[in-house]
Amino acid sequence: MDIESPREIIGGLVPEYPRTAEIAGIQGKVTISVDVSEEGKAFGVKVTSTSGHIELDYAAQVAAETLVFAPDSNNEVSAIQIVVNFSLGNPAQ
Repeated sequence: MDIESPREIIGGLVPEYPRTAEIAGIQGKVTISVDVSEEGKAFGVKVTSTSGHIELDYAAQVAAETLVFAPDSNNEVSAIQIVVNFSLGNPAQ
């Protein structure tokens, strides 16, 4: 699993792969809109493109609400989009 973000993430929770989705082999990509405060804290978080699986969408949104981003040089509120990719790796051989 990985997060694509236009701003550096310096804190917060990593999205947990929902156990039921992992067992079922469910994978997906969730796009989330995030407003970022002057201090780099996430707020106004919402799913803008669903993975098609509510458990993945929910896990991504919950984690996104905790994210802290590096402050930008303008020191102002900004809106960004992040993408959370839930993918199962190949098992060790």
